[in-house]
Parts: sequence; structure tokens; C-alpha cells
Amino acid sequence: MGYNTENTEWPTSTPVPDVQKTIIDTLFNLLDDKSAGVGDKLADEIFTSDGVLHGGAGTAKGTDAIRHARDNAWKIIQTRRHKVLRVYVHDAEAKDLLIVGHVTMGFPNGKENASEFTARILFVAPESAGGKPKIKDYNVWADTAPLSKAIQEAVADGK
Repeated sequence: MGYNTENTEWPTSTPVPDVQKTIIDTLFNLLDDKSAGVGDKLADEIFTSDGVLHGGAGTAKGTDAIRHARDNAWKIIQTRRHKVLRVYVHDAEAKDLLIVGHVTMGFPNGKENASEFTARILFVAPESAGGKPKIKDYNVWADTAPLSKAIQEAVADGK
């Protein structure tokens, strides 16, 4: 596991399968990655073809929308670092998860914004034999007021 989940508190009464832990780690690693192919990886490897990604910038539904959901993710934000702090399980199969995490974002003006977030991840079984589970729905909630203020300051400082 990478830095995103290295200190995560995972549930013990209903364990999350290792393959899903890896997908969660990969998801947050990709969300922190500025590389050009991130949208393709999210759309093709992490989400189902009809998956939904509800994030701070809006909702992306389906492969094509998810593929392009990160196109403007780095316009104002220079760095992102997500850490999954704790995972809760809602169902006996550990497909419906609630995540509490922390994210730090850096801006061109040198300032940072750090905050907690909560996310729900809904996994579904593999789409093909021998495949791995994928995310059907990802929904994140956070207090956006401090982030909005930090973005406004970064934009103002950039003028």
C-alpha cells in the first residue's frame, strides 16, 4: 500500500478484501497524480462503465465523463495529498464503505489548505470472470468554505 492508506484503520469485524484495499489506495493515489493518463486509469481500471464520481467539481457519470473529470483538476491546485484515516463497512460483503480521510492541497501562491473529508464507495462484483471489483459509485463530502477561500486567494495572488 502507498502513502494514501499506509496508516488506515481498517474494520476488523467485517474485513475489507485486499483487492478492494488496493483499489482504494490506487484511487486516492490517482486523485493526487498530475499525469496525463489519470482520467483513463480512473475510467478503465477503477470505475465500472456506468460508474458515478461525485466530487467537488461536480458529477461525472459513465466512462467518458469519468475519463475527462480530471481535465481541470490542476488549474488552481498544484499539489494534492489524500490520506485515508478510517474505513467503515455497511454490509456483510464489505462492498458499501464509508471513508474518513484528510486531504492537503497546495496552491501556486505557496499556501496550503488541509481538511477532512468523508466519502462513500460502493463496489460491485467483477464485470467479467477473473476480473476484479470496481467502483460503481464514489461520493465525497467536505466543508468547502476554507477551500473556496484558499482558491480565491490563490487566484487573487496570481493576478
